[in-house]
Amino acid sequence: MDTAFGEGWADAVSKILSIGKHNQAITILSKAKKDAAIEEQTEDRLHKPGKTSCRLLPQAQPDALVENELRSIATRGVVHLFNAVKAVNSKSDKKRKKKKKKKRKKRVVSRKI
Repeated sequence: MDTAFGEGWADAVSKILSIGKHNQAITILSKAKKDAAIEEQTEDRLHKPGKTSCRLLPQAQPDALVENELRSIATRGVVHLFNAVKAVNSKSDKKRKKKKKKKRKKRVVSRKI
């Protein structure tokens, strides 16, 4: 080989340096190009109306009186629910106690016999 070590590298560096800084289109790195393309896509998405904008419904601010009325209705419903649960639990507790008494009586009677 007649070429000296690093001669190809020196040629490549000299070509890059000979381009100059005045031409920005050449000096932009490929990663910067990709980043710019991604930014343009995101800007286009923001400005372009999409399908999601059609799905959203405008939300009206509810009146304070309506809110209070709905809250009181909900409170009454919850109180009614808890009272019903309490009634069912008390009935089932009474039934369990009666069954226990019957079992005790049967045990006592069976022991006496």
